[in-house]
Amino acid sequence: MNIFIHVVLCFICQVILVGTIAYYLVAYQSKFFTKEVTSIVMFCRFICGSILHLSLLEEVTTGLNNIKFVLNHDYLFQNYR
Repeated sequence: MNIFIHVVLCFICQVILVGTIAYYLVAYQSKFFTKEVTSIVMFCRFICGSILHLSLLEEVTTGLNNIKFVLNHDYLFQNYR
């Protein structure tokens, strides 16, 4: 269930970001993404990046704890490296 919530949050943020960029392209008839970016697009990028980092925080912590366990209990494994 936890992974499903993360997937839905990332999907919603990506849809919002794509919608905002599409609106930007249609409203200003811009042909390039390298031109000046409005504050709304930057805000959407910030929100999506924050949610992505927060959703991955638990997985990174679990991975680091597993690495710490392996290094502290190397006698339990044939080849811990």
